[in-house]
Amino acid sequence: MATNVFISYRRDDTRDFAGRLADRLRAAAGIGEVFIDVAGIEPGADFPSQIERALADCDVCLVTIGPEWAGPAGESGRTRIHDDGDFVRLEVRTALANNIRVLPVLAHGAKPPEAAALPAELARLTRLHAIAIRHDSFDRDAQYLVDVILQRRKPSSFGAYLNRHPLQAALLRAAAGLAVAAAALVLAAALQMAATGKSLDQVLGGPGPVLLLILVVLAAGAALPFTIGGRRDRAG
Repeated sequence: MATNVFISYRRDDTRDFAGRLADRLRAAAGIGEVFIDVAGIEPGADFPSQIERALADCDVCLVTIGPEWAGPAGESGRTRIHDDGDFVRLEVRTALANNIRVLPVLAHGAKPPEAAALPAELARLTRLHAIAIRHDSFDRDAQYLVDVILQRRKPSSFGAYLNRHPLQAALLRAAAGLAVAAAALVLAAALQMAATGKSLDQVLGGPGPVLLLILVVLAAGAALPFTIGGRRDRAG
């Protein structure tokens, strides 16, 4: 049975991100309807009642949180999320109150909100484990989110670790590229020496060129995973 997803977002905060995420989810096998207000509400419809009806039909509510998710501060000094008529507050409140599965999704490097900065009825949101989706690893992070949504298989602890620690993920990608480049370099050198009967110094004209070649190949190997990953993420 397909899983229906509701995407809650603030337009001034994560409009483009939410749209891209909706497209990615619609393309995933096992995901049914993806409700996002731009596409799901007809002009002239009553917004609050449509939101409540859409949430009732969904299995999962994604709360996309960017740096400006709480909204600007009003004359009282409180952010928009504290306004009774704020639609983001309505969406999250309705999802939590009706025991809909809520997944916070962090975008644009945002951090989870603190309970003290939210209305009491939204405080439980801060206790839910958040998933980060970054621009430079969008496809991988979005796939991890799909696995979490569908619960078709338990996301690996390694995948969860990489989602929480992007620096370590970058270092692992660089190390993998470095290892592949080093292996290719050793293989190419062995084949060349076997074919010619010469040493590596003789083949390449001395230790200077050999060292330069090694450095160039290793640097290219470390950088290649990021180039390929960036192109794939932009395509996704």
